[in-house]
Amino acid sequence: MAEVISPVTAVLDLRERANWDVTALLAPTPDELWGQQPLIPLGALVQVRTPRNEAKEDEPVVGPGSVDTVTGDVCTRRGRGAHRLVLRVGNTDAAAHLGDVLVPQLGDGPCVLIGEQHRALTFVNFVALRPEQPTTGLWLWAALSSARGRALRRTLAVGTTGRLPLTALLNTPVPVPLPPADPCYAQLSELHARTSVAVGSEGRSWWRVTTLPVDGQWHRYLVTPTPEVFNDGVPLKELATIIAGRNPPGVFEQPRPGALPVLNGRSVDGNKVQRWAEPGTGVVAEPGDVAVVEVGVRGRAALVTQSAIAGTGVLLVKPHDRSHGEALAAYLRSEPAQTLRGTLITGGVIPRLSRSTLAQLPVPYDALSASGDAHAQQPSPHAPLSEKLEQLLWS
Repeated sequence: MAEVISPVTAVLDLRERANWDVTALLAPTPDELWGQQPLIPLGALVQVRTPRNEAKEDEPVVGPGSVDTVTGDVCTRRGRGAHRLVLRVGNTDAAAHLGDVLVPQLGDGPCVLIGEQHRALTFVNFVALRPEQPTTGLWLWAALSSARGRALRRTLAVGTTGRLPLTALLNTPVPVPLPPADPCYAQLSELHARTSVAVGSEGRSWWRVTTLPVDGQWHRYLVTPTPEVFNDGVPLKELATIIAGRNPPGVFEQPRPGALPVLNGRSVDGNKVQRWAEPGTGVVAEPGDVAVVEVGVRGRAALVTQSAIAGTGVLLVKPHDRSHGEALAAYLRSEPAQTLRGTLITGGVIPRLSRSTLAQLPVPYDALSASGDAHAQQPSPHAPLSEKLEQLLWS
């Protein structure tokens, strides 16, 4: 029997809505994005500077696509025409000043906090937010560049031509900045200090000369400029047997004596089970195994605590040493492992983690000695900037 997926139900008051675009209507509200934190309109924290200078012909500029989403690094590229309005970093009132936060007007890429490394640069398709306090600028750069801040900006741009509406941005609530003495600022300053500026001619790319392995396993050398990250640990296949789950031929919608729950993407942790089957009809997951969601750039991993059947969409990891199950589950749902997972499955139309791909995932040598979710608190050095900021600000 095919699984029935319940539709999303929402009751919306359309009387005060000027735009009935479905995506806009279902977009998360600031309260849903920021949670229970105290909020304040962004416009109450900053003054705005919009581009007023004309670009020069073939002038090196920084566009939204020139800010690296992983590192926050900035790279210039050659402008293709004059008569475009730009922001130059300088000392005049029309220029962007040190401490300003530049927000992309196109796309949801990282913001830029103007520091000493950005002097004399020219920015196109950005708007400058000028806070009165230096720590407020650092806070806004982090908040608006975090995963939640990017989601907020995507929401504001829904139903428009794709350009971030400035009035809506200034009216939107954001979390009240932390007090200047909060230790979080030291970590944010360190993260911002690592961002760099490169002068280029067109776009950003990486290349290198390397010897490709004769076994044809070239994927890791082509998807990342740092393939050495896959050598930092033991391949999972050496620590466990990995089996792809499959749906049993006969399932029923109510539990019966002796029947086992069928795990799928939604119920991988043993909760919200909707199907049961007889023990001999599928791949049995035993306590101490780890069930991993197959579909998605990011995916859950859960320790199996009671016998179940691994259904379609679940990869079952059976540790050779049964005492390693909890530590493996904790590592597989950590930020470093999630980042490696996303790198390994890059290129698929539907991001799907295959059994052979999971087998290549390196497990750090100290991961098996970690207890609980210790690894979940460690941001991966290869994680996108938005995820690093998300952890620093909201974890």
